[in-house]
Amino acid sequence: MDIQGFLCTLTLDGEDITVLLNDLSLSRAKNVMSKPTMDGTGVPQQLVGNKTGTLSMNGQVDTAGQAGLETSWAKDASVAFSLVVGDGATIAAGTYTGAVVLSSFDIDTAASDSFNFALSGETAGVVYAAPV
Repeated sequence: MDIQGFLCTLTLDGEDITVLLNDLSLSRAKNVMSKPTMDGTGVPQQLVGNKTGTLSMNGQVDTAGQAGLETSWAKDASVAFSLVVGDGATIAAGTYTGAVVLSSFDIDTAASDSFNFALSGETAGVVYAAPV
């Protein structure tokens, strides 16, 4: 069987879960307000507010990983996450860390020892990126 995707280590609430991702999306935004100045320059200043974001992914996970996803999903508070895209010691797309409140979780089985899943949530605070 040939499964398309990329190997990642997802750490949710301190538990490492190996996943084969088909799709990964991290959208981040920050509220910005323009503030007019009275200094005669005519150039407004910007004030930066809250940082928000959405983390979503779908792919395949084994039975042990599925249990870890279920445990994190069951929590009603934010959970710490770390996502390393790459195989083992080879990091292909950097490391992302932060906290997320999981808001959506779908799972179904395609084979006896693997599950297809979709997981998404709202980030809680700043998401830190460590590029390759």
